Amino acid sequence: MTLAIGYAALGVLLQSVLAWRLSTRHRCASIADIFWPLHHLLAARVLLILLPAKDTSTPLIVMGLLLVWATRLASHLTIRQAGAPEDRRYQAIRLRIGDDFDRKSLFLIFIPQSLMAWFMTLLLIPALNTSEWSLFAYAGLGLAAVGLIWEVAADIQLAAFLKGPTCSRVLDAGLWSICRHPNYLSLIHISEPTRLLSISYAVVW
Repeated sequence: MTLAIGYAALGVLLQSVLAWRLSTRHRCASIADIFWPLHHLLAARVLLILLPAKDTSTPLIVMGLLLVWATRLASHLTIRQAGAPEDRRYQAIRLRIGDDFDRKSLFLIFIPQSLMAWFMTLLLIPALNTSEWSLFAYAGLGLAAVGLIWEVAADIQLAAFLKGPTCSRVLDAGLWSICRHPNYLSLIHISEPTRLLSISYAVVW
């Protein structure tokens, strides 16, 4: 297991360097956001390959959900960032650091982000390495799926609103009438598999 964890860390670190090189080439640190779900996916894939095999389909269910979440989020962010200026968060950091931002961003943004994703993905080890799930785990899987649908719906509603003639107003329809940021709510508390499912898998472990 230690070997699998180490290779997963190495994989996301190398991927973070790739993301950093792309960001310096295009002078856009927003690329880090696109790689956030991809770090989770890579780490989980390495763990699935290297952990002791179990005669069960449940790890494939976990990977399927993770694949859908990561692909959807990375694609959504890629489309949203195409032709757009660098996110204002990164612009503020770039302005504060100055000309040395491109070099320092590797250690300030890209590597820490990849290691955070790697650490969170380690919480999936019980789900990837167990031969039997409890009812709590299946309940967590179902809730994660609902959260993913919620996240997608919130992003679709926001995109439609921004393209409309009233995009200067505050979005207060659909899921956005329930809370101020339903997409982030689902991402943080519901749909991101490595956060929600880890609670249920703790029961399995």
